[in-house]
Amino acid sequence: MLRNIEPMPFVPNDPAKLTQRCLEILDISVAGLIKRLQSVEKITGKREVTIGLSGGRDSILALLKIVMAFKELGWDLKGIKVYTMPGFGTTKETYQVACDLAAALGVSFKDLSIVQFAEDILEGMGHELPCNIPKCLKCQNIQARLRKIITMTDGFDIGTGNMSEAYHGYCTYGADQLSMYNPNCSDPKTLVNFLIQTIADSEIFGKAVSEILYVALKLLISAELIRPNADGTVSQITEQEIGPYNLLDFIMFDDLRNMFPATKIFFLASWAYDGIFEPAEIFKWLESSYKRFYGSQFKRQAVADGVKTGSVSVDPRGDMRRPADMLIPSSILEELDNLKKMLSQAGLLA
Repeated sequence: MLRNIEPMPFVPNDPAKLTQRCLEILDISVAGLIKRLQSVEKITGKREVTIGLSGGRDSILALLKIVMAFKELGWDLKGIKVYTMPGFGTTKETYQVACDLAAALGVSFKDLSIVQFAEDILEGMGHELPCNIPKCLKCQNIQARLRKIITMTDGFDIGTGNMSEAYHGYCTYGADQLSMYNPNCSDPKTLVNFLIQTIADSEIFGKAVSEILYVALKLLISAELIRPNADGTVSQITEQEIGPYNLLDFIMFDDLRNMFPATKIFFLASWAYDGIFEPAEIFKWLESSYKRFYGSQFKRQAVADGVKTGSVSVDPRGDMRRPADMLIPSSILEELDNLKKMLSQAGLLA
């Protein structure tokens, strides 16, 4: 390979270009959000929105975009009704970030634990508590859905999910997958960090907010739906469940934008991440990505509106017009099988 293969295709490696792109994406996102807010005001007469703030990167970015939109519109920031809703897996670090950020931004804020709500519903369903099922989906999904019920009941709900999660279906149907508008829908996960970093570095919300954002960027990426370890540390790490986001976004880019076949994506990823990921690990997450993508179109079919900020999207009204029950094409399955045999024969797979 004579040319350079960028390991993070959504993220320019030139700092000046990266900052410029982040600012442009923020401008587009906020402009789209403003249009929706103006439309809602005409219909309801209210200048209010609701959002769930976990203290994680995605909800932080969505909240920052809302505040930027409200300020540009000249609306009272108290119309931004922020809920932090601690659940089974909420850690003190993300909880503190949520509380501190809401206070620093000057938005309306409510701390509402959903633990008792979730336990009451699970118990009413006959689900044994305490639950001893590892990574129990019922215990995880009830938390995500309760949070969405609360924010949607109280007003016009702004979503927080990013494009990488939508591509891989890493979201709960009828919960974080759903909203009334999503300003983050076109933001790949690898770019989310830099969008927040750009806002923090510019100190457009003041130094106090920037300091909180720097703390948030150091935290592990986690859905925090599973109870923490005995020492209080995070037990559910997203990149251990679905793969490292750098590699996942590399795969997503070459699949969606370049429409490369699986073998070529593997080949390019092997060059881009030489010495970082072993061939076996690249193949593992490549195969997993295809399975997740084709198995979750039904989730993408029911996502909220949101503006397209880049060259590709997973919006069912735009780039992703595909049937909800689509299956992995036999040609891809055959190619993955041939690639697996080739790697096994070369001694690169166990």
